[in-house]
Amino acid sequence: MEEIAGKHVLNLKDREYLTVTGIRHVINYDEGEIILETDMGTLNLKGDKLNILNLDLKKGDLSVSGHFTGFNYSENTGEGRGKLRRQGILRRILK
Repeated sequence: MEEIAGKHVLNLKDREYLTVTGIRHVINYDEGEIILETDMGTLNLKGDKLNILNLDLKKGDLSVSGHFTGFNYSENTGEGRGKLRRQGILRRILK
């Protein structure tokens, strides 16, 4: 099998199990939304009952279960990432 080092790959099975490579940082996580910093920009995963099963930031690997309803990418910008991180902290505090 070909090694995928340095690549960003999403593999979704039956809208219920997702593996992602190229993960740099988890910006925010709750059951309805996971925001990730990836090699290809900020990735927003939306769904229901999302659960991180495995996270290895050294390898950049993530696996998530749940029911996925959407994926959205945005470009990494210093100000935008900081805003997302602040929203994540506020969301956790106010939950």
